[in-house]
Amino acid sequence: MRTIRIGSKGDTVAKWQTFLKGSGYPLLLVDGVFGGDTHRATLGMQRQFKIAADGIVGPLTWQAAGFEDSLEPPERGQAHFWPMQSTADMMAFYGNPGEHLTSLIPPYQLYYFGSPISRFAIHRKCHDSALRVLERTLSFYGRENITKLGLDRFAGCFNNRAMRGGTRLSTHAWAAAIDWDSERNQLTWGRDRAEFAKPIYDPWWAFWEDEGWVSLGRARNFDWQHVQAAQL
Repeated sequence: MRTIRIGSKGDTVAKWQTFLKGSGYPLLLVDGVFGGDTHRATLGMQRQFKIAADGIVGPLTWQAAGFEDSLEPPERGQAHFWPMQSTADMMAFYGNPGEHLTSLIPPYQLYYFGSPISRFAIHRKCHDSALRVLERTLSFYGRENITKLGLDRFAGCFNNRAMRGGTRLSTHAWAAAIDWDSERNQLTWGRDRAEFAKPIYDPWWAFWEDEGWVSLGRARNFDWQHVQAAQL
């Protein structure tokens, strides 16, 4: 099941409301909108389950309520369903680092530091979202411009390591981040030097942001190579 919280809408919210309605909250309206009443009922159920009562229905809450498939990926456009990048939130949403990986076969040729690759490992929750971005990239820019702009210069996804210069695990440890064209978008470079800060890349960034991925370059003005399926 997807993570839902205040502001979420749709069938998954209605499913949760139906569960709450049959579990001690008979007056709750099943309307598919996660509003104040649903939030208060959720807090009550979480206290009953003796889990973190934060009002956010994530994997632990779904599992405590008896819903087993907690690894269903988020739907397109549900940007707020990606977790915060804290270790606890990443573990709750993605599982242990290195688990639940799958292969993504890109719709155009990628090169890993000059060597062609046919696929790369990514978390299964991120697979469909990242693939949609690459398909939109191909449709919008075309193969020739993809090569000219370096959008085929893959620089890594899964890497079970700590953040550079720190001890906390990187989002790469869950295969929930991808680096691109690292030579021309180096870690400490800002928008005055990074290639990906140029306006021609704005549509590409919009494709990622439509899926809820976060660019460290656009958000923090460093590490412009990096995009992640986790909120800052």
